[in-house]
Amino acid sequence: MPRLSLVLLSVVLCLAGFRLAPAAQRPADLESIKAEPNLERRARSALDFAKASVKPVLKAYEQSDPQRGTQLLMQIQEAVELAHQALSATGKNARKNPKHFKRAEIQTRNLVKQLQGLSRDLNYDEREVVESVMDRVSAINDQLLLAIMTKKK
Repeated sequence: MPRLSLVLLSVVLCLAGFRLAPAAQRPADLESIKAEPNLERRARSALDFAKASVKPVLKAYEQSDPQRGTQLLMQIQEAVELAHQALSATGKNARKNPKHFKRAEIQTRNLVKQLQGLSRDLNYDEREVVESVMDRVSAINDQLLLAIMTKKK
């Protein structure tokens, strides 16, 4: 019986530790992400920023603030381009070291799906900006996928 209580106590302490651990904070802006010296972390943070910015875009359009929505969409595009540039700047071969490249490919693919859903939720005349950002993110996704899947000659 004492063994069971020790196990339960350790489980409770572990769960309490998870609750007390500080949550990962999303960077406030792209400038703080650009200041990150580690290129892989910069890419990850930029893509996390882009992912977290999709819902505020929809809220901006719902609140009849298309300028704010367009500004957020441009930030999403800039964040994805920043992530792609950071991964390219590492100088690593995506085929030999695919970890960060594959994570970025998966995140950009999911971002394209989120943007497609956002486009469906908006009025027809508001979709043009979303679709241009979606096309750019999709192009970067294709570049990442090709870098992972093809051999250098």
